[in-house]
Amino acid sequence: MNARVGADETFNERKHAYVLTFPWNYPETVDRYNSSFPGLSDSAYWARYVENSGSIVDFNKLFRNFHQCCALPDVDGLQYYCEGKLATVVGSSVDRIHFHGLDIEMANLTVEQPSIKVLKVEINHGISFERDANGTEDRYNVSTGSILGAPTTYYTPKEEFDTRHWLDFMEDDHKPYNICVTTMIDSPMKLFVQNQNYSKILFGSTD
Repeated sequence: MNARVGADETFNERKHAYVLTFPWNYPETVDRYNSSFPGLSDSAYWARYVENSGSIVDFNKLFRNFHQCCALPDVDGLQYYCEGKLATVVGSSVDRIHFHGLDIEMANLTVEQPSIKVLKVEINHGISFERDANGTEDRYNVSTGSILGAPTTYYTPKEEFDTRHWLDFMEDDHKPYNICVTTMIDSPMKLFVQNQNYSKILFGSTD
């Protein structure tokens, strides 16, 4: 039946290479953190900050909604859950998979993930959280320090790139400190790719 309707039976790395460019899993990153980052202890200041600020609840929602946006698909919705460039890359990949007649599905919808561990916290001062808006590093004078144990990097625009107004600090939305939290999320949720008539799973894993 699948042969008659032109539906693929098995995954082919050459034919379905576009599936492998879908940025949904980073095994090399996971391996690096598993081997060299024990994570912050639960009693560490920044681990308690992440918990007490409600960020863990936000991470649960972000992680779940990202998977749902990929599976629906809701390419526009990805803009709410990914940084600008990443949202564009993921959205383009979702569109490309559907263009070829395949479908992305999600298994094991989980509202609250079993484990979200804080691996590290870094702080940046003087730049936007949208990295693409900051330009290159050579536009800034860069210095480093520490805030309660978190590595902190200070960026001050060089004179020719400095567009700040001296009253900027009075704006309600002025937030000069970006707290960057890297977490390891253990979850049964996963994405997989189905063939054209939804009769076979072509690509997917338990990662």
